[in-house]
Amino acid sequence: MAKLGGHVCFLGPDDIHLGTNESVKDSARVLASMADLILAEVKGQDILDEIANESKVPVVSGLSGLFHPLQILADFMTMQEDFGYVRGLKIAWIGSCSNVLHSLMYGCAKLGTDLNVATPVGYEPDSQITADAMEISLKTGASFQIGHDSYKAAYRADVIVTDAWNSVGQENDQREKPQDVAGYQINRKMLKEAGGDWIFLHSLSSHKEEVTDDIMYGEESLVLQEAENRMWTVMAVMLHLLQPYKPTIPMPKYVRG
Repeated sequence: MAKLGGHVCFLGPDDIHLGTNESVKDSARVLASMADLILAEVKGQDILDEIANESKVPVVSGLSGLFHPLQILADFMTMQEDFGYVRGLKIAWIGSCSNVLHSLMYGCAKLGTDLNVATPVGYEPDSQITADAMEISLKTGASFQIGHDSYKAAYRADVIVTDAWNSVGQENDQREKPQDVAGYQINRKMLKEAGGDWIFLHSLSSHKEEVTDDIMYGEESLVLQEAENRMWTVMAVMLHLLQPYKPTIPMPKYVRG
């Protein structure tokens, strides 16, 4: 926001108590009277939805326990920069489901990007979100494969993606998860049959049980570029919502060729 010439007021958990000392409705309306835009990072998607419904100014999802759309914008920007297109790519998600995966599923479905998902048993994506994404994919031609075989998911994949196994708001409920996800650490052996020029993405912070260091910090990793792109994509969203804006560069092609 500062790069766009605006000002920011940050309210953390110690500054604002949504739904406790003050109702979500009241908080949303008060914040909307003081700001031109609200970016909210909350645990419950229902809280985010209520803020959006009660606010008279645009509300952007910083993330919720269910979705992380801004992260996926940065991911697709990173893919576009590296490959020059996103429609026709094959993405492999390997590891436990998280809010990032849910948003990735919607993103792939809308952009026509193939997605193979391999999660441990019991950590699959939400069934309703899966059904919604697959229905959207019918219109764009995106292919979805949801299963548990990490090697099969990585086969001929162009992009390998994972996330922290402990998602927002679930840290205390998933202490046994490292045992549950044994065999899902991303490593060279797993990616032996991946695409010839594959890249690796992670929303950070990463942990050794999720991915080996030689991949996390290897030449295939675009994690730092991905992290920087969070800034640019958030700026783009805010600018789009706050004022009419026409890019000065041509719209990129999102398909091969």
